[in-house]
Amino acid sequence: IGRMASTWRTLAEQPERFLELASRLASGTARLSAVLEAHLALEEELLVPALGLHLPPETRALIAQELRLRPGAQER
Repeated sequence: IGRMASTWRTLAEQPERFLELASRLASGTARLSAVLEAHLALEEELLVPALGLHLPPETRALIAQELRLRPGAQER
């Protein structure tokens, strides 16, 4: 994220460099997407079921609602 932040900052300050930065932005976005996808998969596999065992029904309902609002969320 640090390297991406530097590139984002450069682009924000110098938008005319977009074509020069495009490949760096694309590869960084792909890496970030892969990391996020793996993180969310672990969260779904481990964290969500554990929460179901230890949280009251009202809290679980709020969490389920938030998860459904995520981009790409599947119906639960």
